[in-house]
Amino acid sequence: MNLQEAISKVAQLDPYRPDRIHLGQQITSPSGRVTIDYMIQRGLKPCPICGESTSMGLISVKHRDGRTVAFDPALFHYVKVGHPIKVSDIAGDMLIAIMSDS
Repeated sequence: MNLQEAISKVAQLDPYRPDRIHLGQQITSPSGRVTIDYMIQRGLKPCPICGESTSMGLISVKHRDGRTVAFDPALFHYVKVGHPIKVSDIAGDMLIAIMSDS
C-alpha cells in the first residue's frame, strides 16, 4: 500500500462529501481496529497548488494500539487530482501502517 492508497482507504470508510458537516463524527473500520474522527469545519480554503476550494479542519486516524495520525482534509483533494504530497503534509509511513491494519 502506498500513501495515496492509504488516504483513499480513509475516504472509502465514509466517502467524503464537502457539503456535509462532519464535526465530531467518528467512523470505525470494519475490523474494529481503526477509528477515524472527522473534524471538518464550515468554510472552504483554496488549494495552494491549483486554487480549487477544499474543506477546512482535521482528520484524525487512530489505531486501537494508540498510534494516531492527523491530516488536513485537503489531502483527499490532492489524491483525487494527483497533486504531490510532501513529507511535511502527513506522517505517511504511520498512516500506511495504520490503514494496512484496518
